[in-house]
Amino acid sequence: MDKEEVLALLGERITKEGGIAAWARRHAVSEQYTRDVVARRRPPGPGILKSLGLQKDVTTYSEVQAHG
Repeated sequence: MDKEEVLALLGERITKEGGIAAWARRHAVSEQYTRDVVARRRPPGPGILKSLGLQKDVTTYSEVQAHG
């Protein structure tokens, strides 16, 4: 699931709950933070992901410099 799909799922759940304030209150997440995520000013963090039943998977790799 990519970020856009997460945001779409969040939007669906917010609609079912009756709005951002209701959703945020029910899931103990800051309303302002939720608004920022919906407006794409901030990425969805652990609190929002947990409320959606999701977790972020890190799937990137980087080269390590050898010592000496």
